Formats: sequence, structure tokens, C-alpha cells
Amino acid sequence: MKTSNTLMQKLANGEAVIGIGVHFTDAAIVELSAFAGFDWVSLTLENSVFSLEHCATMQRAADACGIPVVVHVPRADDDRILPLLHTGVDGVVLSRARTRADVETLVDMCRFPPLGQRGAHPGVRSDGYGEIGYDAFVAGADEALFVGIAIEDVEGCESAEEILSTPGLTMAWVGLYDLSHSLGVPNDLRHPKVMETLAKVVEAAKRHHIPIGLPGYAHSFTELRELGATVFMSPGNDYTFLGKALRAHVDSARAELAAA
Repeated sequence: MKTSNTLMQKLANGEAVIGIGVHFTDAAIVELSAFAGFDWVSLTLENSVFSLEHCATMQRAADACGIPVVVHVPRADDDRILPLLHTGVDGVVLSRARTRADVETLVDMCRFPPLGQRGAHPGVRSDGYGEIGYDAFVAGADEALFVGIAIEDVEGCESAEEILSTPGLTMAWVGLYDLSHSLGVPNDLRHPKVMETLAKVVEAAKRHHIPIGLPGYAHSFTELRELGATVFMSPGNDYTFLGKALRAHVDSARAELAAA
């Protein structure tokens, strides 16, 4: 069993990291993402059909390939969090964090005392089915676990100072698509309102030494870095990448046939 988290190690070293959101439930997508060189894969439970069984299968494939898995949950008190932790997921991210209380609840669910109240249960996959001494497992579990949030609306941005000062938080995403809708400029990710609001969140994150993650949907990676990101989500998920590759192949084949 793994006893470390390469994503956490890279963040601690100040490295830029790039991840991808996946929707396919076949574990081959995790293997392909690892072979492509991504630093982690994200499973978003609110936007997919993943079950706990799917997540466990994905985690096994990820561990075999050495790529971390981060699971996004819709609620801080989601009762799937503890089973996911027992499965050995490398990180948990709360979508739509709006208040410090939301983040405190997430930390409480994910981290062992004294910082949180994570349920103790030796003899599951996370501690090697009992092969890792439980004292040793608990001692290193919090350091190895990625605990993140996504700030995605005006309420969350207005509470950024309090949210980002929560002990036990690893990093914060800013969901630009949802934020643009919340600000009344839907899907305009470069709108001044979006950029001004983002800048305030980034400044709060800097004050509390919290890395910021941004998606590459409307900005280049250079622009995202200039905006304050050190954690990057690729501009598209497994569905969209496959769709683009298939369309490019068909277009190329048709062009070749037309020229023949």
C-alpha cells in the first residue's frame, strides 16, 4: 500500500500540477491519464454516475500507475466521504463551498483528531487491510490527504477570507463557469466581473498560503499562472478530449479521401 501522496509532495515543493476530470467508469481512463503524464485525476460525484464501487476500482488502477485520485463531493457532510477514505482515495474536494462552516465540516469529516473527527476503522484498504500498523497509519494520514474546496459563486467569494483561513485546508479551486453564472455574466469567463472577483479570492489565498487551482477553459496556462494559479485543470475532460480526437481523425480521413 502507498504511504505517501505525490500530489501533496508536488504542492509542498511549489511545483505546478495539471489534472484532468474523468467521467468514464472504466478504470482504463485512469491508466491512460497516468501514462499521458497528468499529476492527478478528479472524479466529480455530482456530475457523473460514479458509485463507491467505481471509485474503489479507479483507486486501485491509480495506485498501480502511481497517479493520485481526488474525489469531489457535493456536500461537506456527505456520508460517502468516510467509505472513500477507507478505500484509500488521495483527496476529497467540496464543491460550492460558501462558508467557513462548510469547510470546517469537511475538515472534520476528513482529518483525524485533534484537527477533525474522522472515523477510525482499522483493517480496510487505506491501512493495507491491517498490514500497516494503525498507529503509524493515523500518524501519517492527515499529511498525505489532499483536502480541497471549490469556490464557485458570489457567496463563497465574499466569504473567501474566512473560508481560506480554515485549518486543515490544502488548496482551493475557483470554478469560473459557475462563478460567471452567479455574477450574471454566464459563460463569459473573461468578463471583468469574473476577473475582479477572482483577483480578490487569489489575494485572500496568498495571505493564508493556500494554493489556487483554475481551469483552462478560457485562458492559456500562462494566463492562469499570471492570475495566481499553481494548480491547473486541463481545458476539457475525458469525454471532450475523446470527442475532439475522434472528430480530428474523421475530418482528416474525409479530407484525404476527397483529395484522392
